[in-house]
Amino acid sequence: MTPKSFYQRKITISFPWDLPDKINGPAVMFDVNAASHNIAYLVKIALELLVVDKKNVHQALKAIPEAVLAGESDDPLLQKRFFVSNSASLVNKADLHKKKVILITNNGTHTINELWEKGADPILVAGYANLQTVANWLLRNYLDTPMITLVPSGGREERYAQNRNLLEDLLCAQALEKLLREKKPDLKADFSKARKFIKDHNPQYWPTKEADLALIFTEKDLYQVVPICIKHKNGFLQIKNWR
Repeated sequence: MTPKSFYQRKITISFPWDLPDKINGPAVMFDVNAASHNIAYLVKIALELLVVDKKNVHQALKAIPEAVLAGESDDPLLQKRFFVSNSASLVNKADLHKKKVILITNNGTHTINELWEKGADPILVAGYANLQTVANWLLRNYLDTPMITLVPSGGREERYAQNRNLLEDLLCAQALEKLLREKKPDLKADFSKARKFIKDHNPQYWPTKEADLALIFTEKDLYQVVPICIKHKNGFLQIKNWR
């Protein structure tokens, strides 16, 4: 039986800096370029996937010395430790199968940690590479929840100070809302808008590789995973596939 939609339910879309101090119910984080994709991919192939922020990344590396570090950071000490960058295509090519991976990004993993501190439960990660799968899972498991919070991660870096509300993340959140309300998003139009926005406003952060574009802007559910945040035995946040 096809699940009903969230048509009568409240769905809130809010960037991290506009969130309340306390969040009740499910929250979904979106970081299109490129944490959402990388988490969806890594949760399938890594032995363990931990997501950290600048407050706990060094503790995590010390606590789990066998783990490899992936992602991005302005911290020069971390830059020496990276096994692979935050590029979607490079993450896909890296030898990360059955490895313990600690992921830090400037936006996405920080947002996940903030959502945990605010009490959201469960915390999911969605991007275009697993959008329909996450929608279907929420329809099956959380149709009766009073509210769901969709969180476009946006840009925390100084270069985004004039416009932190990144369009590519917002459009992805809006696409999930449409799916939850049994509407069909126009992904081709969204991709065109997002690519133009990045080129116009943040050209220094534009993923120039076509391989990256094909992964972060995809109409197919490439991985069919539902990445959900749990507490790791060492106290850090871990992503597991709940599908």
